[in-house]
Amino acid sequence: LTLINNHLGGDQRFIRHILANNASLKELVWDRNVIADARFGHLIQEYNVFESIKIERSCRDSAVGMSLLRSILNASLCNTNLTRIDMESNYIETSGDAFLFDYISKNAPLRYLCLKG
Repeated sequence: LTLINNHLGGDQRFIRHILANNASLKELVWDRNVIADARFGHLIQEYNVFESIKIERSCRDSAVGMSLLRSILNASLCNTNLTRIDMESNYIETSGDAFLFDYISKNAPLRYLCLKG
């Protein structure tokens, strides 16, 4: 599922409908569609079928970006097929928080993580 610059604004009803009716989706690309709150991350956890998640230029503040990243990383611990996460340009700032170190130390199946920008 690829959604780029569609002005969806994190519309959870739309994405929930798509995911509920397409259980075979393996990739989510969400680029330049604003995610205004952390509830979007719960969708990722709820529909734990993805092999690849790419969310770029969608979070406009650090709190939302960090919360979304945490949700996706937690989902990947339960979904051994999720091996690729790209969250480039989402204002992610760890501010000294050790959650990334803790996540990596759990030997998650993740093979690629991009937090550039």
